[in-house]
Amino acid sequence: MKKSKKVVRKRDFAFLLYPESVNPKWKQILSDLKIPVFWILHDKDTIIDEKTGETIPKKPHYHVMLMFENPRFESTARDICIQCGGNGHLETITSKRGYSRYLTHIDDFEKYQYSVNDVVCLGGADYNTSSMTVTDIKNAEDDILVDIIDYCKSMNIVAYCQLIDYCIENKREWLSFLRSPNGRIVRDYIKSHYWYNS
Repeated sequence: MKKSKKVVRKRDFAFLLYPESVNPKWKQILSDLKIPVFWILHDKDTIIDEKTGETIPKKPHYHVMLMFENPRFESTARDICIQCGGNGHLETITSKRGYSRYLTHIDDFEKYQYSVNDVVCLGGADYNTSSMTVTDIKNAEDDILVDIIDYCKSMNIVAYCQLIDYCIENKREWLSFLRSPNGRIVRDYIKSHYWYNS
């Protein structure tokens, strides 16, 4: 007896669209999904003709990246692709960060470097966050930590609750940082700074 093929569900899918064959309402279709979506027009890509060695322009195309909150069947993403005017072929995304970075060719300097401003973000998607490397994330966290410590020193914060009250009123973007394990570093700093200066 032949075994049935296992149906795989994924969160992230990508596909190509060509300007001459898109559904005129494709952008609205993607917007109405209410899920994170990136898309970008690659209209400056080139290839080398193997016979002549000549650089020739590639056919302009859109890269569309769908990011579902929960795993979905490929058929769901394929239906969206077809509604938008695509042929239903899906690209496999093994790394959301890697594919996000591919949209602008940030890691391939032999290809045209698209601006991050060329990436259209829908459904709450944040391209800058999605395309950050581990090093970028660590550097951003270090910058936030320095800002918080500088604030604590300049305002002579002696209790963690003072910092939290300030964040609630003025710096809500610091709250997620303080909810992470990094919050312990700040608590320890406030305590030790108070003891050291007492």
